[in-house]
Amino acid sequence: MSNIISRDYNGISIAFHGKEMINLTHLWKASGSPANQDPRQWLRSAQAIRLIEALNLNVGNSHIIKTTRGKAGGTWGCYDVAITYAAYLSAELQIWINQVVRERLEEEHNPELGLSRSRERAIASWKRQGKSDEWIATRLKGMTTRSYLTGTLKEHGVTNRGYADCTNAIYEPILGGTAKEIRKEKGLPVKANIRDHVGHVENIGIMLAEALAKEKIQGKYYRGNEQCSSACLAASSTVSKAIKESRK
Repeated sequence: MSNIISRDYNGISIAFHGKEMINLTHLWKASGSPANQDPRQWLRSAQAIRLIEALNLNVGNSHIIKTTRGKAGGTWGCYDVAITYAAYLSAELQIWINQVVRERLEEEHNPELGLSRSRERAIASWKRQGKSDEWIATRLKGMTTRSYLTGTLKEHGVTNRGYADCTNAIYEPILGGTAKEIRKEKGLPVKANIRDHVGHVENIGIMLAEALAKEKIQGKYYRGNEQCSSACLAASSTVSKAIKESRK
């Protein structure tokens, strides 16, 4: 499944598939994984059966309930099913899921509101991690710079693995390893964002390297994975050298 985003509820990540479905297994885990109340057992209840029968009058069953495997695997339900299941688990979870769904509907009509809320959630999360205002300001600017670089990479024919190669070409000189190596060294989850776990100066370095790489790719009319990753490596090496010289 693509287009998956997550929202945090009491430290548990709950996955949403676009504006269509919510991971019921995650809701169950967020409520403390109560015995005999997991999605599969609840779906056999009279309440769930009546609800699904009513929903089936308008849409097919695959749009109501589905099961997936993988990192976001589990039982998924459409919004009506998820809200009803959340209420079955706990009133607090029901209130939270109602709020999230309401916000997502608002953001469908006002995308700028969605961007603002996303930014606010990110800032709040970083503050909980103890990040300084200076670090947060740099991190936010870096997100924009990263977006400009990936847009340039796409325009210049980078495909598939090329994006990861360009990212690693930025990381290796400044951070001392690829994304995979850094996560392993720091004991981070596979999907952890490296930039959330490095210092202020390193984030500035990454941002500058990406800006220089973008400028070089456009100026030299580089094309494809190999040329663009070489531009990223050259830019990052220059920045890394400056950082090391300054810290002597």
